[in-house]
Amino acid sequence: MGIKTLVVGMRERIARAQPTIDPVIDVTHADVQPLDALAPLLAEAEVLYPMSGLRVDEALLARAPRLRLVQVSSTGYDYIDLAAAARRGIPVCHVPGANALSVAEHVFMLMLALYRRLIPNYLGIVAGEYAAAKRRDMATGIYDLYGKTLGIVGFGRIGRQVARRAIPFELTTLYYDIVRPDPIEEQTYQVRYAPLPELLATVDILTVHVPLEPATYHLIGDAELALMKPSAIVINTARGPLVDPAALAARVADGRLAGAAVDVFEREPAPPDDPLVRLATSGCDRLVLTTHLAGVTHEAGQRSIQRAFDNIARLARGEPLQAVVNGVMAPRPALAP
Repeated sequence: MGIKTLVVGMRERIARAQPTIDPVIDVTHADVQPLDALAPLLAEAEVLYPMSGLRVDEALLARAPRLRLVQVSSTGYDYIDLAAAARRGIPVCHVPGANALSVAEHVFMLMLALYRRLIPNYLGIVAGEYAAAKRRDMATGIYDLYGKTLGIVGFGRIGRQVARRAIPFELTTLYYDIVRPDPIEEQTYQVRYAPLPELLATVDILTVHVPLEPATYHLIGDAELALMKPSAIVINTARGPLVDPAALAARVADGRLAGAAVDVFEREPAPPDDPLVRLATSGCDRLVLTTHLAGVTHEAGQRSIQRAFDNIARLARGEPLQAVVNGVMAPRPALAP
């Protein structure tokens, strides 16, 4: 019998991805539901593979005495209480980089949508205002990416993929990160390091790619946005709380920033009173909002889900786990049936 793996809220995504699942894995699917309803399945699970809608905290872990691994198929893991899992000797693993190029492509789509006024132009045609829409968009300004300065905050896997795609567009690319790559990597990606204040004051386009942690909450707040040029645009495809949405909405609304494109929100699904949603529904046409789908292409799903199952198989075979994020490198032994 294989290692008992409880997959929560992932049935349809896994069916679409069609991963190759090693026979050493015994999969049970469940929908996201109240903890009491999940408890009988958790009691038998050795591996928990949850979607982001399930909060994995002390209360849940207490219902899973046999648990040896929490595996997610995303880069982010802010819905997992890492410390609580570590106290119980349970490693938490993610799949960094599986969706990096997908997110990077989305970033460039958002840049171009803002600079070419894609959404207002389309809506003008739909409204029967072809000529008027063209006049409005030309008067507002339609711009090339060529020659602009891009600022990347967070030069990890996604930041590097963004920088790679900036090269053929002939952008000047600055980056800021608390860990700097070696000079050879900087040459490979054609980037230059800049302290955050300098980067913010210089760039035409800001894109943020850091993990959400207490230290990065509202990393880009009103004080940071105030350093930017009024002609600059801001893109956030990482986590909503990295950029203060109220400050961002206020500066776009009154023209202190030229525009913003956001794929992530402080609360998701984004409620009607979210500052950016409220600004968009008020008629502001210098915003592009998407529903946290930058990294959820079909191909990214296949890559991430396959890597998650491959890591679970490593646990079953006694091999070292990959991409552990809470410091528990040696899973606790399996309990006897």
